[in-house]
Amino acid sequence: MAHGSRDQKAACSGQDFISGLPDGVLQHVLGYLPAVEAVRTCVLGRRWRHMWKSTRRLHITKPGDRRALNDFVNPLLLLRDRRSTLDEVKFDYDPRIVDHIDVWVRHALLCQAQVLVAHFPGENQAILKGPPLDSQHLRKLQLTGPLLEYMPSLETAFVEPAEIAENYCWRGP
Repeated sequence: MAHGSRDQKAACSGQDFISGLPDGVLQHVLGYLPAVEAVRTCVLGRRWRHMWKSTRRLHITKPGDRRALNDFVNPLLLLRDRRSTLDEVKFDYDPRIVDHIDVWVRHALLCQAQVLVAHFPGENQAILKGPPLDSQHLRKLQLTGPLLEYMPSLETAFVEPAEIAENYCWRGP
């Protein structure tokens, strides 16, 4: 019996198994990375150049400063494949460094996001401006900080702190 498995020998020979995976699998895996890291995979090769544009999950986390976040997220949302819907969008940063969070949340809802997680640590004020949020696709909403507004198809909501839920949640008929 030969030493080492076939997979070990292939790995030592430099054989690329990841490239053999279907695009859908690669996009699924990219969805578990922070959005910045998913976009960085575009330099891996021609096949990877636009792969991030069709991921169905976005996790937007804290960059260094306000300008860096705005300069990253605005093109991220605009350059995404418009035919690709979003299963989940997660925003996780201090909202005081962001100028466009209300636009980003609305854009995620336009992309038919089914899960929207917005975690804004620290003390902050209501940041969602404009008309009430509306979505026919949103199934789960998890908020820490901003207001929850009227959403007719919402099935699950987790809202912190409790006074936001008491003061601002639509209670239905």
